[in-house]
Amino acid sequence: MPRHVQPLADLAEREVRRQEGDEPKLRVGEGRCSDRALPDGLDLGPQLGRLARQIPQMRPLLDDVRVTNKVSENLHAELALRLAGKLRGYGGSFEGGVAAVKQFLLQAGLKEDEFTFLDGSGLSRRDLVTPAATVQLLIYAARQPWGPAFEESLPVSGVDGSLSERFQKTPASGLIQAKTGSLSHVNALSGYGQTQAGKRFVFSIFCNNHNLPASKVLAAMDAVVKLVVGDEPRKK
Repeated sequence: MPRHVQPLADLAEREVRRQEGDEPKLRVGEGRCSDRALPDGLDLGPQLGRLARQIPQMRPLLDDVRVTNKVSENLHAELALRLAGKLRGYGGSFEGGVAAVKQFLLQAGLKEDEFTFLDGSGLSRRDLVTPAATVQLLIYAARQPWGPAFEESLPVSGVDGSLSERFQKTPASGLIQAKTGSLSHVNALSGYGQTQAGKRFVFSIFCNNHNLPASKVLAAMDAVVKLVVGDEPRKK
């Protein structure tokens, strides 16, 4: 197994055991995945493959994207990376997935020097992307036929997923659909929003290399978003 997959497998296994003993953290369908339920040709390695088979029976891709985005399901993200490589003809390996993602991002208008990804989940400290590139990607997604479905898969402020406890009882509640991201000393929030006046906006906020309690950083990020949501149109 490549080195970049091993920490993810260990983390996923600890999280599964911590949450529900030996049961999966989240159920999307009925039953377990068997070897045959996993797509042929995915190069997962023994540990990631064993964890993948704990995921309930496979459902349509959009359902899996929704699970991944709503609750930051890292194992699903790693499987999706390899599936993307297989479907694009690069092979169901990590390398194949990275090649497919790179092709897609360039097609979306990102520049090659604006991103570097070494896994599918974002857990690697060597994953790099600029906020401007993230905004460009979100704008591109919004203009695609599948854009509304993608946006619907994101957590909703004060309502569900990883944003269920943020923006509650504020004007921004229900007006933000965005993906969270967090590592030690790193927090991010990127997605779509709507002002109280009904104007749509796209945003991406990264806080890197900070040495503050996460609660303070999240509060600062949320304050920026709430400021934009409450922005009133200029009087002519």
